[in-house]
Amino acid sequence: MTAILFAPHNDDETLFAFYTLLRRAPRVVVVLRSFKEESLGGPTWQEREAETECAMRCADVTWEQWEFSDLDPEWGTIVTKMGQAIAPHEIVIAPAFEEGGHDHHNAVAYIAKQLARHRELFAYTTYVRGQGRSEHATEIVPTRDEAEWKRVALACYASQIAYPPTAPWFGDDQREFVL
Repeated sequence: MTAILFAPHNDDETLFAFYTLLRRAPRVVVVLRSFKEESLGGPTWQEREAETECAMRCADVTWEQWEFSDLDPEWGTIVTKMGQAIAPHEIVIAPAFEEGGHDHHNAVAYIAKQLARHRELFAYTTYVRGQGRSEHATEIVPTRDEAEWKRVALACYASQIAYPPTAPWFGDDQREFVL
């Protein structure tokens, strides 16, 4: 069965859905290009995309970066493009809609749910602002090899690890949860 995984930003696929990514080998789509962190003195979008390339090589999956800005997403156009991307796939993997979650994560979650009719939908949790990583779903228990591959893939995100606001996400708690 063919699968597609939507990640709102570079690194979401690795932080929150890497074990699913390893097990299902989906086509990965990063929906938003990351300009926001760059505008705040963080990593450039070029650095983040190179890091995603590294991480996706670790997972041995194909991926693509869409060019929608995270500063002012064109949600109407994104809906159309997500619909076209979903069409040939039987399984859709996307963030879970989480009350208090990141606006971009929730928007991609909502769109995926609306467009995934008559397909299997797997939702991975991310985080709720002020509460950290979400744990209210079924934990994916990784094999030793999967956990090691995730550590290697996370290390690809050197600019995110070096950037104080995002560094904590790359710590020891690398559990993953799906609804």
